[in-house]
Amino acid sequence: MFEFVFLTLHPVFLSPFMAAFQGGFLRHISTARITAVLVCMSIFLFINTATGVFLSLLNRLSHMFSDKIVEYLHKKLVFPCIIAFHLLMYASITYAILSSMDTNENVRKLIIAETGDLLDVYLGEPSLMYISELGGVTRKVCIGFMIGFIILSICLLGCVVLFISSVNTYKHNSKSVSKVSSSLIVSSIVQAILCVTFLFIPFALLSFFWGFRIEKSANPINVVCVFMACHGTIDMFCILFFVKPYWRFVTNIGRSVKNCLLFRDPSTRPMVSESSGATASKSRASIPIL
Repeated sequence: MFEFVFLTLHPVFLSPFMAAFQGGFLRHISTARITAVLVCMSIFLFINTATGVFLSLLNRLSHMFSDKIVEYLHKKLVFPCIIAFHLLMYASITYAILSSMDTNENVRKLIIAETGDLLDVYLGEPSLMYISELGGVTRKVCIGFMIGFIILSICLLGCVVLFISSVNTYKHNSKSVSKVSSSLIVSSIVQAILCVTFLFIPFALLSFFWGFRIEKSANPINVVCVFMACHGTIDMFCILFFVKPYWRFVTNIGRSVKNCLLFRDPSTRPMVSESSGATASKSRASIPIL
């Protein structure tokens, strides 16, 4: 869902300022308010995607070789903490974005007041939105997001390292290894690396560029956002490739389609002529019987 919304909006960020406009098919018909609401929804979907993937991988890795982590994850206090985390993220984003939501004319006045003439080239964009500095509060929120996603990345990579060390420790114990499929183990490790590479690190970089107001960072931010939009597709193909039952199913479908196309075309069907059949029977008759 996040990838679909992101590709539909196709946002173009104007870093180091927290401003953006739509580059998709809604570019010429949208307004600043609509863009702000859609960007807010996109960030909500990204947070849901990132936390969902993180908790799923953490639960999967811990279930394989560590029962102690499973006990902590299944405690009653964990679920309220997850809800509180989401509500805190939603409140911070809503305050930072919707507090600057206004009409196109007022948004342009705010842009001129805070940036001078640096964004005059983009004032003609009807979907142009701008998040106010609010005395540096929004920059501090970005730094908080950066720290949070760095911590999540360290935790997930730490789980992968502990998982690999557990495999090496218990590799001689056939009972512990036989409980899980090797393809699922590899897919879990690959999915964890993809989550960090395509979700956590890009969002941490985006928050870093905005939080510390890094100059000439517009192009890197837009490239980073493309990385985040590619996570769902790459993750799906990795699951199909590394999980052997899925891969066998896909290859069987490919063979079935190929066979249907081959037998549907008369030119590709094997044909045996009468002369070839007579020659074959003659050759069989000429073989001496010992």
